[in-house]
Amino acid sequence: MAKITASVSIVCPSSKVIPFASLAAALTVVCSGSRDSKVEVAFSLFDTNNDNCLSFIELTAYFHSVFSFLYEASPEHRHGDSTALEFAEEMAKQCFIFAGEGPNSV
Repeated sequence: MAKITASVSIVCPSSKVIPFASLAAALTVVCSGSRDSKVEVAFSLFDTNNDNCLSFIELTAYFHSVFSFLYEASPEHRHGDSTALEFAEEMAKQCFIFAGEGPNSV
């Protein structure tokens, strides 16, 4: 079986390499398409155990990817002094609270 590989290069202000998951997550936010199709893509990327639910860790990974990309591509969009991971964790907690699960049901 042939193995196909692809390379994606993105030039960021800091010249850092952006992992594929971060790029894909960011693209699910900024690309055109229906909200449902974007959610489906995000789930397929971050539902690592294929249980059709995003755990706190999986949701944090998604947000971390999006915010890492955003912070690199547009530093002016940083959320205060928070790192991308800190902001991702806070956003994931807020999502779980909003869903009635509470931040401790991880």
